[in-house]
Amino acid sequence: YHFTDLPSFVSGDYLVMFDPHATHLPGATPARPGLKIAFAASPLLTQFPDQFAPYLGTFGCDLAGAYPATLFRFPLRSAAAAKSSEIKPEAYTAAAVRRLF
Repeated sequence: YHFTDLPSFVSGDYLVMFDPHATHLPGATPARPGLKIAFAASPLLTQFPDQFAPYLGTFGCDLAGAYPATLFRFPLRSAAAAKSSEIKPEAYTAAAVRRLF
């Protein structure tokens, strides 16, 4: 959670999303702060296409069937999100992340 509050990954038949604040994902609670979705059988792909778009076409991921690897997504914490983050009140830009490496 160094630079994101909403990490997620695709692996096999599943998309896993974490929401430790329990404010962004439907049904997320402090006790269950995430979702594990069998994406090929889920209508969520068509209901929330903007949430799945970053995976599509990346390293051959099409979310139409099992993905034979693990693909992580770490959306950067914006300045607006940093103001309400209980994890880390610091925004990150792409340039700041590049400086880590």
